[in-house]
Amino acid sequence: MIANRRSKGILHYAAMAAVAALLISAVPARADAIDDLHGGAQAIEQGQYAQAISLFDKVISSGALNEHGLALAHHHRGIAEQKLGQTAAAISDYSKAISGNALPEAVLARAHYNRGIAYSQQGEDAKAEADYRATVKLVPSYGAAYHNLANIERRRGNQKAAIADYSKALEYMSGDARKYAFHGRGLSYEAEGDKSKAKADYEAALRIDGNFAPAKTELAALDRPQPKPLIGSDTATNGKEGKAKVIRVASASGWETTAVRYANPAGNKPKSGPVATGNAAVQQPERQANIGDAASRPAPEASTAPAPGPYQVQLGAYRDEETAKVAWRNLVTRSQGRLSGIEHRVVRADLGERGIFYRLRAGGYAEESVAHRLCARLSTVGIECVVPR
Repeated sequence: MIANRRSKGILHYAAMAAVAALLISAVPARADAIDDLHGGAQAIEQGQYAQAISLFDKVISSGALNEHGLALAHHHRGIAEQKLGQTAAAISDYSKAISGNALPEAVLARAHYNRGIAYSQQGEDAKAEADYRATVKLVPSYGAAYHNLANIERRRGNQKAAIADYSKALEYMSGDARKYAFHGRGLSYEAEGDKSKAKADYEAALRIDGNFAPAKTELAALDRPQPKPLIGSDTATNGKEGKAKVIRVASASGWETTAVRYANPAGNKPKSGPVATGNAAVQQPERQANIGDAASRPAPEASTAPAPGPYQVQLGAYRDEETAKVAWRNLVTRSQGRLSGIEHRVVRADLGERGIFYRLRAGGYAEESVAHRLCARLSTVGIECVVPR
């Protein structure tokens, strides 16, 4: 989709001239039905989507349209519904418009494209991809559809395919919209490790729009080390270094941090069992780490912001508060809109001998299932999180 890292799609629809063109048929439509179709199309152009839906409801139920007009009415009503966030209804109307086999190719391509956006809004990337591919099959120069295909490939981690589709999009797109394709391709180049090409694309996006925030952010962070959290699959082993015991926590990505724990001067043996740190419960070495385990003793926490509900997602644990704050900014950018508008907080956790951690948490929901759904959505862009109990 075309927009910032988490882009909103651009809905495409036929102008009022297409209404008249589609109604020229051997089977006539009533004049009042034609007027309602014109009125609905005009209402969409003026941003009066509820009024447009009302007019299309009337004309669809009237039985006064020929097959061409009926297909167009369903397509346009789908646009108005989608603009109002009625995604399921929009998909239904686009499907009726497409299945009628009464739309000319140019409008049929728009119907597939718009339905693809609706499917993407519901997280159904496979169906969205099928619609975008149908779009470019009908109209090979449909740059926006290539752009949205590239976004899907990038979310899947297929960076080479994404780069190819972004390049195809740039071949056909023009004007301000090109900044989104440059930005997206830059992200894929960066994921491939080609920082020079990524930089060139971010700079190209900024030449189009000097205030384009996503490209500014990526360009500024390109050479900045990315903080890596302790993620849910962390395990712990103990080593010895002089009189200090060292806990090395190795993440699934291979990153390692060391927390130094000095010998207990009183000779008291610490209790075995899990101690919650970061996203995982890091336990004594003789036991297997388990994300679901509770802490063996409560850790004092100080929050920088209130949480409106008891269920949150934990995105990482860091050794200092500033690193946690930088991590949040980076995660918001990486999330492609999934973290937009969501409250976050940094929670200080004193784990005694294990040291102090700063836990990065987001959200605050009344139901645990909502937090789990957020984690599932974040996982589609490579961001891991857990829901603390």
